[in-house]
Amino acid sequence: MPIETINRTARRLYEEEFLQEIKKQLYITLFPEEDTNNSEKFLLNPVTPAAVARTSPTSPPVAIEYIIEGSGLTIRPPRLAQKTQIDRELKDRAIAGVEAADGFRKADVQRVRQIIQTHIANINITKNKQAIDVFAKGKFLARGLGDADLGMDIPYNRNSSLDLTYDFRSSGARMDSALSDALNALSKFGAPLEDVIVLLGRNWIRRMFEDEGIKQSQANLQNVLASASLLPEKVQKTEGLKILATYQGSDMITPVSFCSYIPSVPFKAPGASSYEPYIPDNMAIVFSLQSKRYRVNRGIGVFDGGGNSRTVTGEVAIDTYNTPDPPVEYIRSQSRHIFVPDNINHTAVITGTFSSTSSSGEGD
Repeated sequence: MPIETINRTARRLYEEEFLQEIKKQLYITLFPEEDTNNSEKFLLNPVTPAAVARTSPTSPPVAIEYIIEGSGLTIRPPRLAQKTQIDRELKDRAIAGVEAADGFRKADVQRVRQIIQTHIANINITKNKQAIDVFAKGKFLARGLGDADLGMDIPYNRNSSLDLTYDFRSSGARMDSALSDALNALSKFGAPLEDVIVLLGRNWIRRMFEDEGIKQSQANLQNVLASASLLPEKVQKTEGLKILATYQGSDMITPVSFCSYIPSVPFKAPGASSYEPYIPDNMAIVFSLQSKRYRVNRGIGVFDGGGNSRTVTGEVAIDTYNTPDPPVEYIRSQSRHIFVPDNINHTAVITGTFSSTSSSGEGD
């Protein structure tokens, strides 16, 4: 039977200390619309609006088919789960002390807190990278150890015209020229052009600070601060997201906000031996905060304090469970989620080629 004391303590710590931290994560900002229920599946029905044909005064209205389940793609969001074994000493005190001063002590609560803190950090970096990859690769990635393809990726089929390239080694290459191509491509698909964000990889950030047009536009610090303050507060408070500059070049149809994303916890893929950037060094991701994007959470099976199974929903589900042979108790955290753009063609990526003096060597 799961230990009710540890179970209750873990959930209380999550709700009181870590839920607010989750709300500051990038994936919440990028996919702000929440779609949560206890079912295990999600119906993805992409809709392409079309103009309504005129009819004569005596003709009936144009019939528009209602999309029903079965005509779209039914997705079972993959489950993300991790567990940490509870040591025997902690388990014995939980059974005997039930959080009494001489039983389940403050030191024990701190040990549970450290376990939950590690679990939440692991889930946050996983979700943040998945959210960025929806933009960067046009699909939701659910990979195993060593980036193994488990057959659970969800492709959104972005139009190839929104995967652009730009050669900064060419004479006269400018940031506004590269961005103008992306903004024009997005406008053809009806993407909103207000509150446009450009997430920059490291080589793009270097190039931005070298660009004369951007240097001149940022000379007036008050203009920079005023432009940044127009962005939604959630952007300014997203952990690791920094607004570097707001700019509209002569060739650009709308201003954009250049942002870097460098959170306090770096990303290391499951089974990998080294860290990797959240945004590829040679990539810039262009999108509007006005486009709808959904954070889909579905039901997760957990045990309550009495050992009974039930289904819950949320960003993360925390519980404890045991295995009978050998008898081992675990603290477990789970998520069943996907990130779904209302229209993947409202995002564009530009892969830049940089000279050796302004890049780390990748992409040359």
